Amino acid sequence: MAAALLTFWLLGGLLSASAATEEPRPAKKSAASEYSTSLRIEDSTGETTFIELHVTPEGAYGVDSSGEEWEYDFSQDRFIKEDSKGTKTVFTKRRKTAEPPEVLEPPDLGDLPERILTSRKISGLKLGAVTVDADERVRGPVVALGPVTVRGKVVGDVISYRKITVTSTGEITGDARAPEIVKMRGGVITGSRIETELPAVPELDIFAENSYTALTVNIIILVALLVCGLLLVAVSSGAVKRVKTCIEASFVRSFFVGLLAWFAFVPAFALLILTIIGIPVALVALPLATLLAVILGIAGLGQFVGEKMSRYLGQAGKSQLGHVILGIIVLNAFWLLMSLFLIKPGSVSQGFATLFLVLSIVIWGIGTSVGVGAAILTRFGSRDRRRPVTVQVEVGTTTPPPPPPTPPPLSSDEEK
Repeated sequence: MAAALLTFWLLGGLLSASAATEEPRPAKKSAASEYSTSLRIEDSTGETTFIELHVTPEGAYGVDSSGEEWEYDFSQDRFIKEDSKGTKTVFTKRRKTAEPPEVLEPPDLGDLPERILTSRKISGLKLGAVTVDADERVRGPVVALGPVTVRGKVVGDVISYRKITVTSTGEITGDARAPEIVKMRGGVITGSRIETELPAVPELDIFAENSYTALTVNIIILVALLVCGLLLVAVSSGAVKRVKTCIEASFVRSFFVGLLAWFAFVPAFALLILTIIGIPVALVALPLATLLAVILGIAGLGQFVGEKMSRYLGQAGKSQLGHVILGIIVLNAFWLLMSLFLIKPGSVSQGFATLFLVLSIVIWGIGTSVGVGAAILTRFGSRDRRRPVTVQVEVGTTTPPPPPPTPPPLSSDEEK
């Protein structure tokens, strides 16, 4: 059999080189040269008739009359019929049956959007107007004090205190709440369309992660306090100084007086509102007096803290206005730090934000109580309340005066 195979090898090479008149069937592709012929050869058993014989550097195989391929195994010195997965040759390589190339059909682009959407998330309360462009996909809820214009897609609720406009390309998958809602032809609102004068705001963390709302609000409050402190120092610097002196002299007493004033505000308001004469006092005079006490107390507390910080920094020569500004900034520092940590999301930043929030509440709770109490004790800065002067009197043991001298005894002549 081996001699016959060697003869086939040589014969195949000669037939390939001389381009025999009988046209061979297409041979299988191989990385190396392949010799093939189309001679009719019978197996030694006489049961199989091969009409093709292919010899390659990797081995030899034949094709029988029914089109099946047979691999020649040199170790067994016989042909072996290939299975569907290909026969492993003596070279430990598997020659697989050539498969027709797949015809790739063009994908159906009917369901794809005509534009590429840019995804983003809106968190927290927006103070101004909000616009969702046509190439944007926003994850809500979207809550804004100004008007909201939706040209793209919003996944969630949209709430505006002014107006919601959904254009022909806009889509809202949730509810729309606003005093005025305009939906153009082609626009989609999947949820409810609720037009109300005062939209109900859902449960929403106004100081949400990745939001500048907290920082913006705290900066506005800081600027407002600085302006009030500047006006008070310019109009009545003596009142601010008297409140500061009262805080410095009676810190604990001022705190308890201010705390008592906070608790007494609601009962006093209720009693005044029950009488006809007390209604203007309850609605106008009492809130204005409370607001004036708070602002005057914060200014006095700011001057107190500013003087302490100036001494600590070695700049004790600052003016009263400089002390007030420095003190107010120091008192608001923890609020600003809390706002900065809320900008970036994360467990660590959220932990620091919570810490500074607690510190800010404690400091401002004590500070406003002390300031209001000092304003009340000084009658809104119109009366001095100085530090009590302690007079120390030393009582010692006094030496009694010496007894008068004893007169000398009388002589005998004097007795006569």
